[in-house]
Amino acid sequence: MAFAPRDYDLLEGAVAGGARVVITRRGTPWIVVAQRLTVSNGREVLEARHPSTGEAMQFLVDEIQRLEVVSRD
Repeated sequence: MAFAPRDYDLLEGAVAGGARVVITRRGTPWIVVAQRLTVSNGREVLEARHPSTGEAMQFLVDEIQRLEVVSRD
């Protein structure tokens, strides 16, 4: 998915507010808490954590097929 400005606004707002988001990557949905955006090897990375286990997770932004903000904590 090529992120449009609206998508980046949603993602940046979710990171700023520590919101739960549903990320769909390779057809699999993940519910995570957005924590920060970084760049690694020239690619944007969403750093997040699993809301139940606290496990750290990373998603390459250019691999995200769908993004939905579901709650703001």
